[in-house]
Amino acid sequence: MKNIVIQNFHPGNEPTIENITFRTGFKGEGLEGRDYFNDKRLFYLIFIAYYARFEPEHFFVAVDVSSQNTEEKSKFPRDSTTVSPVQRISSPSPLLDTRKGKVVGFICGTLNTALQEKRFARKMIWQIVTRALLVTSWRSPKTFTTLIRLGKMLVELKEDPELTAEIQTYYPAHLHINVLPEYHRTGIGTRLLQRFEAHLVDLDIHGVHLGTSSRNHKAVPFYHKHGYTLLKEVPAMSHPVFDELSFLTFAKRLGNVDNNQDVQNP
Repeated sequence: MKNIVIQNFHPGNEPTIENITFRTGFKGEGLEGRDYFNDKRLFYLIFIAYYARFEPEHFFVAVDVSSQNTEEKSKFPRDSTTVSPVQRISSPSPLLDTRKGKVVGFICGTLNTALQEKRFARKMIWQIVTRALLVTSWRSPKTFTTLIRLGKMLVELKEDPELTAEIQTYYPAHLHINVLPEYHRTGIGTRLLQRFEAHLVDLDIHGVHLGTSSRNHKAVPFYHKHGYTLLKEVPAMSHPVFDELSFLTFAKRLGNVDNNQDVQNP
């Protein structure tokens, strides 16, 4: 039986996080062997690196410590209920070193999406552009083409003032969650989500949103199961990779706040 613990992120986890992102980050599937986007480092820079490097306090990992002996396992809290809210938010953890276990999933995000987008533009865009121009463009031209189309599509998705206003008002936080396929249906996703939601409530944040695709067939029912409501569905751009696929925005009110009450009666 797997022994999984939920831990605070440690900088030493980054290489593993990059691998997990590439294995799970596209429609819930891996990108290995798909020539339309085969630059693992670039994919990580676009979607997850910001949170690991600039908001690690909102980043949690699921660690499989099954191979450790009983004494070593006892050093890890099983879940967030064993750690006080103050410790979860700000205190350095003596358990940050996860090198003795295997990181098999993660959840990360931000408290304020509008602010995060400004920070992302300032801190990450130059890294993404540098990687794309100096490495991806000649090593993987198809990936470079996909990147340009993806960028245009993401810009279009942002051009919805009503959705943007609703998110900023009711669901200011957002999250990303990825779990290795071999660890699906083990409850890890639920534990990561509960840890992150509790973390937000501790910080007095009462709304969160996320994005996924209509072809992420495992994730969509997972979010419905955990109380997330579909806010918006947008057809993807015309591209062989994205045809017959829509991008979905899910959201949830947290704590004791009704998930529909405030939105229906602003």
